[in-house]
Amino acid sequence: MTGDSYSGDREDSEFGEGIEPPTLVELAMREKPPPGLLSTQTSVIKRGPRVYKIATVNEYGRERGAVSKRELRLDSYPARRDGSSYDFSQRGPTWYCENTEIERLRLFLTTQLERPGDYILIPKDSPALPFLRSLEQGGFGPTHLARLLQGMATREDFPKIMEMIQNPELVLAAAELQSHSRVLKNFRAAVLAKGQKEEAYQRILWDNWWILGGRYLQRLDRRQFTALDQLDMALLRLDGVMQIIELKKAEVPGLARRHRNHIIVGGDVNEAVNQAANYLRAFDEQRDRILSDFNVDCRRAHATVIIGHPAHNAQDDLSVKEVREAIRTYDSHLARIEVMTYEDLIRGAELSVSLKREHIESQNA
Repeated sequence: MTGDSYSGDREDSEFGEGIEPPTLVELAMREKPPPGLLSTQTSVIKRGPRVYKIATVNEYGRERGAVSKRELRLDSYPARRDGSSYDFSQRGPTWYCENTEIERLRLFLTTQLERPGDYILIPKDSPALPFLRSLEQGGFGPTHLARLLQGMATREDFPKIMEMIQNPELVLAAAELQSHSRVLKNFRAAVLAKGQKEEAYQRILWDNWWILGGRYLQRLDRRQFTALDQLDMALLRLDGVMQIIELKKAEVPGLARRHRNHIIVGGDVNEAVNQAANYLRAFDEQRDRILSDFNVDCRRAHATVIIGHPAHNAQDDLSVKEVREAIRTYDSHLARIEVMTYEDLIRGAELSVSLKREHIESQNA
């Protein structure tokens, strides 16, 4: 058997004074090895004043090198009453898993399952890894790729698709197009849904800030730069200017209203713009501290307020065209702040996706 590895901090304050447990090899030798055991790897999880916890991976098989089963065991042993050692004759609660169950647990612990789905383990030395990482950055993972290939095999134009695969750039562009189309469809549905809060849009835009347009270089992961304000999102533009993104609801009653002989924006729009203006004032006043603390130059930062969708205002006795013109007239008189609706945002993203599709089709013609 092999093993006797250790993971943990021997200086942990939870360790009992005077408790000297045996080495892992000595502990393993106290128990009779089960039939077919090929190897054992054991690691200390905790040595505390009341309990001793270890994790063990056992490999079983009929012949050395021919492993038929892997088993992960989590064992615990209580400390003796006199505090001298641990009572290894009294095994505490035990839990174990085997074979593919171990891999599922490992994936859970390493990824914390940020997103549910199927996971595939790719070796670090795999030549496909750079390609798969490129696909994953566009939200198109290995599982989706396998399903895509299965679907393509049933198409009549499969030979053309295979020719396209000879060009990696076109493959990546096609994967990105598929991902963007799916994301945009979900984003549009969230925007048009009744009673939806802006947090739903924010989650999608946070991971897919390409929807906001092509003038941005990167997303700034920090959302709080000043003591009193938390931003929905901040981006760095290609010209080096910081852009604050303020997201409001898409369903805004009274997005625009009649005033005498004209159409003007509603109170929610004015309130959102004033909120963005206060952000910009705070950034101007604290520019030196923000630059020193976060290495972000917010001098003369700009802001974008995204609010409302004319589709939600059919009951306001205004046409979609009138709502659009009221927003654009209002926006044209602002400095350092722009106002746009979710309709404007979606139309711009749809145009970007359409141009990508046309490019791929022209390259594959």
